[in-house]
Amino acid sequence: MLKFVLIEEIGNSVLYSYYPEGGSESGIVSFNKKTGDGGVNTLANNDKHQRYALKILKRIREMASAGTFEKEGIVAWY
Repeated sequence: MLKFVLIEEIGNSVLYSYYPEGGSESGIVSFNKKTGDGGVNTLANNDKHQRYALKILKRIREMASAGTFEKEGIVAWY
């Protein structure tokens, strides 16, 4: 699981911080609302294989499809 928090939403760009396993180590991902491109700006120290970064980017794409970006939330999987 991971927690995420919206850092900023400016124009066509959104930035989110994500916290693997809800811990204090965070990473930052960005998403372009116009092009649908997303990427990792800063990888969390405990996300060496980008597993958590890819999960939050998937969630951001789902939010973009719905037309709304959550200020914070949790992504859980099993």
